[in-house]
Amino acid sequence: MTDLLINVPSPDIEITINNNRLRNVTERLMTLSLTDNRGFEADRVTLTIDDADGQLQLPQRGARLNVMIGWRGEALVNKGVYIVDEVTWEGPPDKLTITASSADFREEFNVKREVSWHDVTVKQVVSAIAHR
Repeated sequence: MTDLLINVPSPDIEITINNNRLRNVTERLMTLSLTDNRGFEADRVTLTIDDADGQLQLPQRGARLNVMIGWRGEALVNKGVYIVDEVTWEGPPDKLTITASSADFREEFNVKREVSWHDVTVKQVVSAIAHR
């Protein structure tokens, strides 16, 4: 029977928060939900992580969360960078839930603007928008 389990792939995940790798996340991960929305709606990720030992630090709102998933022993797939929207802790059993979105809707990106452009090049328009 153990021969059947030798070649069974096991999932692997790497999470970084503000470029700091979250240790032992594969062992601590209780749930991961990643929603890849179409169009202009932001993608979302929700992680529930076991904190029974009380060793996890709560990330702050606005922290940059990078998610990579795949199979142990193979290259992981980068699923993108997300901005932490909400962090909750509950227990017992102690667990941390982190919700993040691919776009930071807390800043002025989400402000409606109306601008007219006359006698300018596309390069000038793109440059002006990029510098906001």
